[in-house]
This record gives sequence, structure tokens and C-alpha cells, in this order.
Amino acid sequence: MTVPNIGDILMLSQKAWKIGRTFAACQKDAPAELRYVEVEIGGLAKALKRLAEELHTEPEQDLLRNSDQRTQNGIDTVLDFCQRTVNELDSLVDQYQVIKKHRTIGGFAIERAWSDLVLSEYKTIIWTTEGGNLTDLRDLLQTHTSSVTALIQALQRLVMPLSKPATTNTMQQIFNLPKRCSGTHGRTY
Repeated sequence: MTVPNIGDILMLSQKAWKIGRTFAACQKDAPAELRYVEVEIGGLAKALKRLAEELHTEPEQDLLRNSDQRTQNGIDTVLDFCQRTVNELDSLVDQYQVIKKHRTIGGFAIERAWSDLVLSEYKTIIWTTEGGNLTDLRDLLQTHTSSVTALIQALQRLVMPLSKPATTNTMQQIFNLPKRCSGTHGRTY
């Protein structure tokens, strides 16, 4: 296992941001529950960007390079679960989004909207791999955001020499993740 690639984390953040923008663009006639997902995916995008910025600093890079295999595996697990959820949510957005072109004086304007199916059946659509609804999806996104934020905080504390012993316990707690974690589209990891 290697130190997380900052570029990959930034690309994941950008993809999450793009999904959030899609939810924002599709707000016309969309129920509030869909707008709430925009907030959660946007929070995850910001957390991932902060993680990439944190990892870009020299002390954190050295810390991760010199960390044990378990710590590196834990960081990879957090990021892998985020990536799976973001990728699968991106697939759902592609499936349920309708893009309409309108001719304008200067060319074309693109309007994004949710399909009629989403607008009429959003409460019964399966949004997570465990068969969850939009609330479950929001909870999953909140969990990812909290995990990434806790990881950032642990990294910041590890760099500070005075708090190193306490932070080692924090890092160990973060990486005692359950063996099963759900994403979207019905798969369990």
C-alpha cells in the first residue's frame, strides 16, 4: 500500500462536487429530499479537498510514508469507500438525469432536470446498495464526510509532537472499521 495520491483525492473531490452541482441544477420542480443530498455530497467534496490539501503539506507526507501498514490500509479503506459511493452515485445521476438542449440566439442552452420517474417515485427508488432510500443515502454521505474529517483531524494531531500518543489511539479507532460497508447500487463491500 502506498501513500494516498493527492491527485486522485482531488479528482474524487471534483467528481463529488460535480454530482452536487447536478443535484443543484436539477432543483427545478425537485422535492426537498433531493436538495438535501446536494448539501451532503457538497460537504463530502469539501472534506476530500481539505484532505488533499492537508496531505500536500510536507509533515503529513512524511508521516504517511513512515506510517505502519495498518494505518495506510485504514486511510485507503476510508478513501475506497468514499470513491465507491461517489462513483455509484454518479452512475445513478447519469441514469436519472434528463438533459435538454434549447436553441438560443448564441447557440444552445442546456437544462438539466430529473426524469419523471425520479420526480414521481423518488421515495421508492433504491438509492443505496442496501436497498436504502434518500435518507439512507444522506446518512451514508454524512458518514463518509465524518470519516474524512476525523482522518484530517488525526493527521493534524499526529504532526504536533505534544499530542502524538493521544492521536495514535485516535488513528487506531478510525481504522477499526467494520468489514462490511454499503455504497449504492445494491453491493456490499
